[in-house]
Amino acid sequence: MPSFVKAGKTPANVADLATHSQSLDLKGLTLLGVFGPTATLSALVRLPGGRTKTVSAGDKLGSGTVVGIDVDGLMLSQFGQTQRLALPS
Repeated sequence: MPSFVKAGKTPANVADLATHSQSLDLKGLTLLGVFGPTATLSALVRLPGGRTKTVSAGDKLGSGTVVGIDVDGLMLSQFGQTQRLALPS
C-alpha cells in the first residue's frame, strides 16, 4: 500500500500570503505544493506567465529538468547546476 503525504490544515502564514497581491514572484517559478504517494510525489508549479503545471521527477520545466521532489520542495537541474524550489514558509 502506498504511503501518502498527509494533508492538513493550511498554515495561517500560507493562507495569509495566498490573499495578498505581490506575495508571489510573478517573474519566476513558484512552487505551490507537492502531492501524491511519497515514493512518486508530484508538484504544482506556477510558471512565470501565470500558468500552472503539474510536474514529476524527470519532467522538463522551462530550461531545466525536475530531478527530484520531496515533502519540502523540488530539485531542478538547469545549466549544469541544481537548485531547490522550496514551499513558502
